[in-house]
Amino acid sequence: MELRRVAVELVRARRSLLAFALLVPVAGIALPSCGGGGSGTKEVCTPGETQACICTNGSTGAQSCAADGTQFGACTCAPAGTGGTTSTGGTSGTGGSAGGTGSTVAACPTARVCEAACCGTDEVCIVEAGVTRCAQSCTTSSECTVAMPCCSLLAPANGGSPPAKGACTSDVAACRCTTGSQCQSGSCSPALAADGTTPLGVNTCSANDGTPYDGCNGSQSCAGNTCCVHDTNGNSFCAVICGNGTMCTGGAQCSNAYSIDFLSSCSTTQKTCSP
Repeated sequence: MELRRVAVELVRARRSLLAFALLVPVAGIALPSCGGGGSGTKEVCTPGETQACICTNGSTGAQSCAADGTQFGACTCAPAGTGGTTSTGGTSGTGGSAGGTGSTVAACPTARVCEAACCGTDEVCIVEAGVTRCAQSCTTSSECTVAMPCCSLLAPANGGSPPAKGACTSDVAACRCTTGSQCQSGSCSPALAADGTTPLGVNTCSANDGTPYDGCNGSQSCAGNTCCVHDTNGNSFCAVICGNGTMCTGGAQCSNAYSIDFLSSCSTTQKTCSP
């Protein structure tokens, strides 16, 4: 009787094991649907996450993770930039002087355009010996180089007084000056307008020959209707007499702006034509 009971229990145990073995694969298949029966689509990124990407032009862009985390969006790229303009070299001046700063004419302020060059802020466009070039601005020749030693007077744009600054050139005939020590002749006197008689408000080196608005240094006397005078820098030159019916030419003023030299034959109160 006991042997039969044991045999029955063994049969029941076998059946239980067989049922368990058959249920395990089924349970394995059912596991993914556990927990609410979702769609089963796997997240590949965190929503809102960004990562670098390569644009079609080879630059680096960025792309963001979709709200459902299933994929990254399209690569976002910046607009292509505009290439820079090529610089243009300045034209060479007489005697091998360098040209302008090399800025492009397209981006150059109108006042600084010099044919194919753009002059620097301390340069001016001039024509010397038929060559148009950018030249160094100056007030006296001491600011110029050995190659371009003369601070030449620039012509007025619309008559009247010349510009406040000149330009360094190779022409040493009439360089701007402050005192005679800057001139080979030792004479520094008012430059004359295009009419050849009207004194201007800037001095240039001149001959020490006693003619109107040339020097009267040393024993040199003044000729004609002129007096030897001094300006505020101590320069001695011959100025044209005015007053008592004698008028000055151009825009010159009849005044006592110049001091009469004590060796002059003119009265110390004599008026002369001045800028």
